[in-house]
Amino acid sequence: MNVTEIRDRAKNAGVKQAAKLRKADLIRAIQVIEGNQGCYGVEWRFSCGQADCCWRQDCLTPNPG
Repeated sequence: MNVTEIRDRAKNAGVKQAAKLRKADLIRAIQVIEGNQGCYGVEWRFSCGQADCCWRQDCLTPNPG
């Protein structure tokens, strides 16, 4: 998902000022609104147990967002 698509998803989810946020901040805001932990790109992401997270593949890259 590219940043424009992420911004659209964030706006639809109700994230305030989505146009001004960085990718990682957008994704974390979406995660929280959807009732999940806002953990995208955190240091401990490689030991994350949320295998069904839609952001997982991107999150596990060496330098996400």
